[in-house]
Amino acid sequence: MTLRVLNTLSGETEPFEPQDPDDVLLYYCGLTVSDFAHLGHARTWVHVDTIHRWLAHLGYGVRHVENITDVNEKIVARVGEDELGDSEREVAAGFIDQLLADMRALNLKRAEVYPRVTEHVPEIIDLVGTLVEQGHAYESNGSVYFDVTSFDDYGKLSNQRLDELEAQGPDAERAEKRNPADFALWKADGVDQSSLAEHRHDDREYAVDAPTGETWDSPWGEGRPGWHIE
Repeated sequence: MTLRVLNTLSGETEPFEPQDPDDVLLYYCGLTVSDFAHLGHARTWVHVDTIHRWLAHLGYGVRHVENITDVNEKIVARVGEDELGDSEREVAAGFIDQLLADMRALNLKRAEVYPRVTEHVPEIIDLVGTLVEQGHAYESNGSVYFDVTSFDDYGKLSNQRLDELEAQGPDAERAEKRNPADFALWKADGVDQSSLAEHRHDDREYAVDAPTGETWDSPWGEGRPGWHIE
């Protein structure tokens, strides 16, 4: 039976034709590990697992990669909560262990690779630098934003119009951007403390010593990858 997929560019359902006639690259954007997985995540996992198994049944070799976002303000907001850990990495590691256990409980086929953001920050910095050099991104106050107006076909695959896109990021971040829809590729040193209150799961009052998360050196100063490039 032929596998058919929806082509979002054409809007048509078309026969699946991989670039390589023998092997398929299957990528799934995994979780931001700031909490336990829920039923919606499990539903998506089962969908991806079904695709993986059907491709294998058709005789393809399948290289399945599922990333893990372990750098995020939502994770930082959980630092210090009971039994979660005292650093962003500790909190993330605990949730990663649990989500992998949940996957095993559902009898899902394992991905070949589960790359973590923290394992690929140098590559992220290089990619952001390339986008800046090509004129698709710009530095502002130590952060780097993707310029959505620099790419003529931006939004075409998802059938979105540039003038209809919603503003991205908190108000303080928007003041640094050329266009409200531009999004952060690299965030300047530290975490927006106002965002921590939004994502915390307890009643703590964050003070001067509130957690800020891990940072890395870059051509634009100390900072962290933005969610969209992770």
